[in-house]
Amino acid sequence: MKKVKTGTGVWLYLEQSGVLEHGTSEEIEAARKAYWKEVRKKWKQEKRTAITLLLSDEEYKVIGRAAKKHHRSPTAITKQAALSYITTEFIVPDTAALQEIRLLLARTYLTLQTLTENCDIAPELGVYVLQRLEQQVLQHLEHPVTVEMYIRQTIAGNPSSKERLLQIIQSIPV
Repeated sequence: MKKVKTGTGVWLYLEQSGVLEHGTSEEIEAARKAYWKEVRKKWKQEKRTAITLLLSDEEYKVIGRAAKKHHRSPTAITKQAALSYITTEFIVPDTAALQEIRLLLARTYLTLQTLTENCDIAPELGVYVLQRLEQQVLQHLEHPVTVEMYIRQTIAGNPSSKERLLQIIQSIPV
């Protein structure tokens, strides 16, 4: 049988709650679990810094819509949006869709592996093509290019496209 340490935090908690004298073994166990749950909660709170935001109803609705769109809580989307803005990264709108794309890439890999095993294509070429595809797709999904960067890259790759882009922009009614 385990030796019980008296005078410890959990012991004092159980003693003060009166469950040691009048409770069943199930009630004592439930009270002990509740104590440790509270201790862990306080420890987490001490390890983190809290920020309080005061929002208007309209601002909260905007955050709520974004949270729903991204399948996150308002708190989680606010934290992620702030950090993404500061680090100039993007929020992945739907992590489930991202996981689905990863799964499709894995299936593509298996298909390519089968093709290389059947000698339909050279194994080195198949592996190279797949690795490049996976890197490019995941890069674009997790860190999409801003519109400004896309325009700059397009113009750098094809300087004549600048005139066409200017025509398009000028044709847009204000």
